[in-house]
Amino acid sequence: MHSNQKKIAIVLLSQIHVRNYIDTGAFENLASKFQIKFLIQDSISLPESFECEKEFEVIASMPMKNHWRLFELFMFIRRPVSSTFRFRIKRLYFLPTPVNAGGYIGLTKYKLRQIKRFFLWILFSTLALPGINICSLAIFKTFLEKRDDIDEKIRGFGPDLVIMPSSAYEPLNMEMIRITRNLGAKTLMVVDNWDNLSSKSVMYEQPDFLSVWGEQSVDHCKLIHNIPAERVFIGGTPRFDDYFLLRAKKLKSNFDFKYLLFVGTALEFDERRALQALDYCISKNSKLKHLRIIYRPHPWRQSNDIVDVTDLASVQLDPQIAKAFSNGDKTQQPDLSYYPSLLQNAEGVVGGMTTMLIEALLMRTPYLALVWDDPKYATNMRNVYNNYMHFRGTEGIGSLILSKSESGLSNNVSRLCEMKSSMNGDELDNQLNYFYKVEPRRFSDRLNSIITNVI
Repeated sequence: MHSNQKKIAIVLLSQIHVRNYIDTGAFENLASKFQIKFLIQDSISLPESFECEKEFEVIASMPMKNHWRLFELFMFIRRPVSSTFRFRIKRLYFLPTPVNAGGYIGLTKYKLRQIKRFFLWILFSTLALPGINICSLAIFKTFLEKRDDIDEKIRGFGPDLVIMPSSAYEPLNMEMIRITRNLGAKTLMVVDNWDNLSSKSVMYEQPDFLSVWGEQSVDHCKLIHNIPAERVFIGGTPRFDDYFLLRAKKLKSNFDFKYLLFVGTALEFDERRALQALDYCISKNSKLKHLRIIYRPHPWRQSNDIVDVTDLASVQLDPQIAKAFSNGDKTQQPDLSYYPSLLQNAEGVVGGMTTMLIEALLMRTPYLALVWDDPKYATNMRNVYNNYMHFRGTEGIGSLILSKSESGLSNNVSRLCEMKSSMNGDELDNQLNYFYKVEPRRFSDRLNSIITNVI
């Protein structure tokens, strides 16, 4: 190792980051050019090979409470520019009374919770007012924990650049940015998912540079976070690398029958109702009777409801998820190598508004989004589609069908199945470019280019 090599610290705070960046080899190419050191949060389990081969230090997690208060305040302050923030505030602070609250005691507890949330809404709305918010932010920041241990680790290594895969709201990353800036080094935040810059909050410590998915995220950096475009690079995500490698090949199917893939969402919506409607369509439409439905719930569903599909003749649970459920694993990290074949061999993908629609379209499989209203959940897909900013403009994607009511479902499923054979791949890539930059270069190569530009 040459003494003049520049140093890069890489911060990993989540098991998801291990899967998305370590398991995919996203940082492997850096080792030949830079001196690399990993800072790993203590809650993470690492592969044995990583522990043997990489230089790393463990950092303790951080209490969230005071940081979350600051994130909440920023969400209230910036709600005029983000429909997602306004929707989140509405559903978090104006809680509907549940149909079954658990009797008189349960209902009383829920009413008290509603009152508490209402007074918190008044408090944050007041603290977010122009003029007042300057003092509010300054006061809230005085309660943030300072991490001398991390300061010592960063100072001891002396990085030129700190890279942070992030959902853009982790308190530990905010503290990392503050410390790194004070030491004169630069920070690069690698935004991990499509919605992260528009649906969480506003970063109260800004990185020097960001790597994002597409031009839409560049726009969100400016509009929501006041970060100019010259500090933002389009790097994508390593978990999509195999899609570009494999989509031109014919992959072996995991099933010996033709199927529609139904993908659930992390947010609550009535998936049972949707699956029942699909099952009915298939049973009544002679052109669809040969199909089965593979149901893949989101591995980290926010709902505690278990969607039982055993009584639906054409529906079966996806084997990968079924295995995790049978093991009682509710925090699974699904194997990314399973997705390309699952998506490519589906006659079409059906589901809510989710990142999986981009993944399906990257694999050249059309997507039917069920943007219905339903009375069961505030986060039904009509509300989500109408309010979440990162879904704006998706109606212009030709291979995406938006089903706004149940009544046209049978026709939409028929259209979906017909679409696949006539898809224009180049045209579809052009339509996706705004949301995710379609480029065959692997993430590691994109990242190398970004690093060359920033240090």
